[in-house]
Amino acid sequence: MNCIHCGNRLPSDAKFCNKCGKPIESVKEINAEHVEYFSISLLRLAVLSVLTLGIYDVYWFYKNWDAIKKQEGKKISPLARAIFAVFYCHDLFKRVALSAKNHGYVKKISYSFWATTYIILIIAGTAMGQVARDNPDFKSLASDYPSLVIYFSVFQFIIILSSFIPLLPIQKVINFNNDSIAQIHQRKKFSIGEAILIVLGIVFFGSIILSTYSSLARFNTNNIVQVHSKKDFINKSVASVKTNLNLPYRVDEATTLVNITAESNAIRYHYVISGIDTSDFSNAYLKDYLRPTVCQNKDIKNILDQDINIEHSYFVEDTRENYFISFAKADCLQYKL
Repeated sequence: MNCIHCGNRLPSDAKFCNKCGKPIESVKEINAEHVEYFSISLLRLAVLSVLTLGIYDVYWFYKNWDAIKKQEGKKISPLARAIFAVFYCHDLFKRVALSAKNHGYVKKISYSFWATTYIILIIAGTAMGQVARDNPDFKSLASDYPSLVIYFSVFQFIIILSSFIPLLPIQKVINFNNDSIAQIHQRKKFSIGEAILIVLGIVFFGSIILSTYSSLARFNTNNIVQVHSKKDFINKSVASVKTNLNLPYRVDEATTLVNITAESNAIRYHYVISGIDTSDFSNAYLKDYLRPTVCQNKDIKNILDQDINIEHSYFVEDTRENYFISFAKADCLQYKL
């Protein structure tokens, strides 16, 4: 018998490890020493899990719990334990580790770590799907930033596909365990059930790829149209203001508006300051000073709501002083008109 924690060889009646000092959990206590678990190569497990988008993981858990049920004769439901694997994976991984250790597996088996990793991946993937489907804040954010939905979905997809990773080290131990018991050979041919799962997985996988590609193409098309529409709006707005104002336009005794230009994502006002002390000026000071005036202007607020910034560029006459401030939609959220 070997210590499950450090792999140290122990006498069969040992209660504590004489190397690491931890209590010994004997596999005989759970009557699982001769369970012949589900044999499959690591590559095969990984490929089948990915091709079926994690559905094969449920089958994997089912086969292993079914093997335990047949060996121990317990009244358990392998299917229920497979479907709700997050609640039973730690128990399964522990059984496998104890059995392998008692058959001479000397390497450390971090079954708790891999069980926890599997649980985290499953919960994270499920939670992300729940957020995308039911959270109103996410839906609101997604409406403003359509690309967020695509990137979020891809990330969720990667997490779901990664669920097989914690199963691989456990499968490696299972294969050692089974080989020690009965020289069980790993199947090379696909079963009918596996073939059906692969076909369904490929169809589902293809539909997701197609849906993601269509969403991305639609987003790019809408984005191009939006960019052109926004650019046209900026140009028309600048032309309209210039028509209504005779530039240069005297704003007050110290400030003169000399030009208005259309930028890629903003309308920029160019000012010249003269005849006042600007020693206390800074970008932050000017932004705080102008914020109420800008944000409480209905026309400007409508422009900001279209994700078009309002920029102010200031040059102090006869000096090299210049200041630049920019107002975005987020700068005026606290102001309700």
